[in-house]
This record gives sequence, structure tokens and C-alpha cells, in this order.
Amino acid sequence: MTTNMLFIILITTIITLLVMIKIIEKNVPLLLKRKKLEWDTEIKDKETIKQHQNTEEMKFQQIVKEEKQKIFKENRKERTKQVYQDNIRKGVEYEVFVSECFEKWGYKVKNHGIIHGKNDKGIDLIVMKEKVITLIQCKNWKADGKHKIDHVEIKKFIGETTAFLDNNQDKAEGYIVKRVYVTSSDILDSSAKNFLKQNNIVEHVIIPMI
Repeated sequence: MTTNMLFIILITTIITLLVMIKIIEKNVPLLLKRKKLEWDTEIKDKETIKQHQNTEEMKFQQIVKEEKQKIFKENRKERTKQVYQDNIRKGVEYEVFVSECFEKWGYKVKNHGIIHGKNDKGIDLIVMKEKVITLIQCKNWKADGKHKIDHVEIKKFIGETTAFLDNNQDKAEGYIVKRVYVTSSDILDSSAKNFLKQNNIVEHVIIPMI
């Protein structure tokens, strides 16, 4: 191979390399830009997926929270209902117990509260002996409980019994009428006790339930 041929091959190779370099210089930025777009799109897609996952997680947590609140409310409602039913049962049991006590003491007893329910006009028992009618309100509350009988409750009882007597004057004619507030323990507060001392209208009697 002659020197001229070698020179031509060399020049041709150099030119080819230069052309390739130009092509690379032109296309590399485009490739990098495209790759960057791909990376940005991938990152954006990942962020979108993450945001969607976070949104779905928040929705799920909200649903869980709402379900817990619903269950709590239902349980509270059921507990309240159960407490109310237990209180009604305890009240009825105590009324029966007190009525049995008065029967043993020789009284004729009418279970007015059990017969009339919510329409008992504040009178649980009506007991009679000789020419005396006694109107009785019964409370079966614990002495260490949060509920106490105050003077307002005593006044309410007086008002209810007065209204009852006004509507039943013919039946009470010729009888002495007494009002008795019977409790299973000492649940009267100071205002109720002071009212009873100052007003000789209602008698308070404690009959513990055995």
C-alpha cells in the first residue's frame, strides 16, 4: 500500500470521526433532554401515585374514624338504654318492696306507679289505714351516687300530690291525707332537709331495700 493510500485512509477516518463527533454533539443534548423528561415524568408519576395513595389513606382513615364514632354512639345509646331500663327495673322492684312493707304493717296498698307508669302523677303508692290516706313517692338511689334529692324535687312532689287530690276530692273526702317521700338510703341534700324541717307537709322515711 502506497503512502498516498495510507494518507487518504487516515484523512477519511479523521473526517468520519469528526462527523460522528458532530452528530454526537448534536444528539446527546436531545437524548439527555429526552431522558430528563422521562425522569421528570417518572418522578411526577411517582408523586401522583404517592399523593393518590395518601388521599386514599386519608379517605380510609376518615371512614375508619366515622365507623368508630358510629359504633361508639350506638354503644353509648345502648348503654344509656340499658342504664335506663336497669333504673326502671330497680325502681319497680323498690316500689314492690315498699308496698309489701306497708302491707305487712296493716295498710291497704295500691301500686299506683306500676299501674299508671309515666302517668302516675308523681305518686308511686297510695296506702290506706283506718281514715288515713298516704301518698308515697319512692326513690331507690345509692347514697354514694351522684344523684341527690333537693328541695325542688320535694316541692314538685307536693305540687303533684296537690293536683292529684284536687282531681280526686270525692275519694279523699273524710280522710286525713299524708305525703311521704320514701328512699332506700339517705339521698336528700341539705336544701331538701331544711325544707322538710321548715314545712310540715312531707315526711321523709328511709326504708333500706333488703
